[in-house]
Amino acid sequence: MNKLFAYGTLLEVPIQEKLFSRILKGKKDSLTGFRKSNIHCLENIDGEEIYSTYPAISKSGSNNEVLEGYLYELTDKELKIADKYEGLEYQRISILTNNGHQAYVYIKKPD
Repeated sequence: MNKLFAYGTLLEVPIQEKLFSRILKGKKDSLTGFRKSNIHCLENIDGEEIYSTYPAISKSGSNNEVLEGYLYELTDKELKIADKYEGLEYQRISILTNNGHQAYVYIKKPD
């Protein structure tokens, strides 16, 4: 199983059900040295192009910034589904959570 730290839309039950056909059971965890912001993406929804806003994180380098979230376990197949869902605006990296878990997290791609 793959561990994934989630802080945004992957916390939402309807998103989890749509993507993974199940509700993820997670544990609270956090990351130090990351800053949360928003990104704006052009999407095609029902044939109409609209801008949507999503949460994203990037490394801040500050030990004073702590990001709260949840740690989930995903199968290899579910991780590939999450990769596709997160799209081109994010990249998946490996991190160590504050509770000592090696996990993946999606961060904003560098400009």
